Amino acid sequence: MMTLVEALNRRIGQIVPQDLKAIWTDDEVAGSDDDDEFDTRTRPKYEVLFKQEVMTEDVFLGLGDKDPSSSNCDHITIKMVFPGHCLDEIGLDLNKRRLVAQSHAWYE
Repeated sequence: MMTLVEALNRRIGQIVPQDLKAIWTDDEVAGSDDDDEFDTRTRPKYEVLFKQEVMTEDVFLGLGDKDPSSSNCDHITIKMVFPGHCLDEIGLDLNKRRLVAQSHAWYE
């Protein structure tokens, strides 16, 4: 959002494009704590898969309380590709809120 001072100092005829569906501005969203701008390693390709355990009553009758959203998933599988690396060259740090996998050439 534009502050009142910025709006008053803006030249007439200048239109500032805004995303009308945006909930927060870029300044209000905190970045990742582990992102280091001086880290030159590239990020590997990864894929996040959400899996659900559903029964026939969930699929055909709709009696269960599950919907196809990711908030109702039972298992999360994360596939990461580190080309040219052995398993012992990859460091993995996993806690309740984040997953950090890194090697000498890749960082995620």
